[in-house]
Amino acid sequence: MLAIYNILQGLGEIVPLSNVFTFQLYEVFERLIFCEPNSKNAVILLTAKNKFNQLTENDEYLFDEDKNTKEEVNAIKALLNDNLDDDLDNFIAPELNENSDFVYPALDLIKHGELIRDLLSSKNQTIILKTLETLKNINDLTQEDKSKALENITDENIKAIILAL
Repeated sequence: MLAIYNILQGLGEIVPLSNVFTFQLYEVFERLIFCEPNSKNAVILLTAKNKFNQLTENDEYLFDEDKNTKEEVNAIKALLNDNLDDDLDNFIAPELNENSDFVYPALDLIKHGELIRDLLSSKNQTIILKTLETLKNINDLTQEDKSKALENITDENIKAIILAL
């Protein structure tokens, strides 16, 4: 699952879009959509949905691609948009712990702050900062959140960033 996530992150930037065929991404996403839902699948699928929406909204990604690649990218986008709800926070929630390989991508996808506030007590200062940034992005950051986070931060640079949020 981590390999699929990394492929998605590089798709269109580092990994050529024509590799959607090489990695059989349509088939991979189709299997993930129709299998038993779990947190890792939800993170991968929502990341893919966001990525393929981004790839098709801007001509710079598809401009130099051949017809087959463009059709496949659009088919993947349709598959993901037709079969996924945007709010899968309940499925993502198990990845919201500092030991998960998907904690950072899960934080990028989360829409409800109450699910992530426990991460403000993490031993990982980078996760604490990312949690605060996520709370700010979803307009759910409070002064209490900042205070709680600062209790666990020893790095002066991270403290300065938190104070600036």
